[in-house]
Amino acid sequence: MQPANTIIQKSTPENIKTLSFKGCPVIRHLTCTRRKLATLYSEENILFFVLDGSITIRCAHDTYEIRQQRMVFIKRNTFFELEENTERDCGVNTEYLQFFLANELVREFTKIATVRENTRDESFPIVVSAAEKDLQNYIASLEPYIEMPQTVNANLVKLKILELLFCLSKLPNGIITHLLDVRDHFHSNITATVEENIANSISLRELAMLSGRSLSSFRRDFAAIYNMPPRQWITKRKLEKSKELLLGTTMTITDICYMTGFENIAHFSRAFKSRFGCPPTTFRMNLPL
Repeated sequence: MQPANTIIQKSTPENIKTLSFKGCPVIRHLTCTRRKLATLYSEENILFFVLDGSITIRCAHDTYEIRQQRMVFIKRNTFFELEENTERDCGVNTEYLQFFLANELVREFTKIATVRENTRDESFPIVVSAAEKDLQNYIASLEPYIEMPQTVNANLVKLKILELLFCLSKLPNGIITHLLDVRDHFHSNITATVEENIANSISLRELAMLSGRSLSSFRRDFAAIYNMPPRQWITKRKLEKSKELLLGTTMTITDICYMTGFENIAHFSRAFKSRFGCPPTTFRMNLPL
């Protein structure tokens, strides 16, 4: 059982209590007293259950707000933002549970349970749902373990995850079928994401997040479509657009530079000369009248 490959940026909650299995966190209780933002990527399926306050999940172009007694399932290999919406003035902290549903435990569950397979054409990366009575009772049963996590036997933690999976299998929202779906989730169209942001000063990591991918997945999928690395293709596309503007408009070179997403004139001029054999000023001077 491998630890979830999770990247956390900017901030983390002040209070975290963890239940582990085979040295890996599988259940976390998190409390945050200030509004915070984290960028996450996990190779494992994750379930968030909000106990108090609310959290906001952003994935690609979609935003989900999850309030008290609601949960959100996030499929493995998904890049997303998590914001904890603490209302300091009202004295409301954000409190939630985070479950890492490791493939090893999911496979063990399939050996002892009968679950209908997902036969739908699409596999969604995120599913939001209310918690029914059985799941609420399950969440309440975790309280004594969370209070003293260091005293809890790892095999008991394993049983609690299996119990959670049984609870999820009773829900009508299809979370369990998405959990058992071996297909990769639907990714937003790379071409559309890149074209929409071609003129923005945006990093590859941000483009990957907008497309719902990790950075490595974005690079791999991009190369499969365009037969070249993303940064090389994006620079080429920007230069082609700048050439069109030099040929067909009276815009200044400075305006063209920033409109096509270059950070400064010097970089634009060097890249243009490397591509077309002369800097943009010379290119425009040599245009026929």
